[in-house]
Amino acid sequence: MIKRYFEQFKLQGREKHFEWKVVPIELISHFLVDLANVAENSGLFLYDKGIAHHQLVVAYRHNRTSPSLKGGSTITQQTAKNCFLPHSRTWLRKVVETYYVCLMDLLWSKKRIMECYLNIVEFGDGIYGCEAASQHYFHHSAATLTLEESALLIASLPWPLRGNPNSHFPGYDKLVLDVQSWLLYHGPIDWNVKLRDLDASKVRVCNRGLVYFICWLCLQKYNELKNTFNVKKTQK
Repeated sequence: MIKRYFEQFKLQGREKHFEWKVVPIELISHFLVDLANVAENSGLFLYDKGIAHHQLVVAYRHNRTSPSLKGGSTITQQTAKNCFLPHSRTWLRKVVETYYVCLMDLLWSKKRIMECYLNIVEFGDGIYGCEAASQHYFHHSAATLTLEESALLIASLPWPLRGNPNSHFPGYDKLVLDVQSWLLYHGPIDWNVKLRDLDASKVRVCNRGLVYFICWLCLQKYNELKNTFNVKKTQK
């Protein structure tokens, strides 16, 4: 937030303001919570232990073939980054982030992590948290956000300075429709569900974690090098 505030002074003609208001999760629309789960955590927020192998694999494969980068961070990872760390893209930051993720998963409930995430995430230039965003864009509290309004806010998360309810472009509008369709597929979060009641296969996939992903990635790189070597050998 501090970084963004001082960035405002570097750009001529950019309005300088800061909006932020914290509210408990009970005063946040369930539509916003459910859409955050499907858009930012592939509908698996209740299943993972902070780091989801599945999302990392999907992001890696997407980034290999697409010019647009896709993040593989869970909501817990994004919360750790936004709360405690700078947004630099370095391995050191990732290592420290993992430390905070493990602590948060150990000490905080899933509901607390989601509450913190929605209260600090950026929804526009100088606009932080769902309550400030709801008041700024729709002139009412986050508790009364509709499905359509919630989708407009969640779709702004990948590019809050470029796409938001006041600034549309084709990619943003498509994501607004996509997140609503994802909610129909995954369904809402049930905070009262017990671990034993969750889908065992999804729990296993999500909880393979970072070490499993690193091993998987090393195997992918090994196979790529092996294939490259075989192609060159054949050409000779």
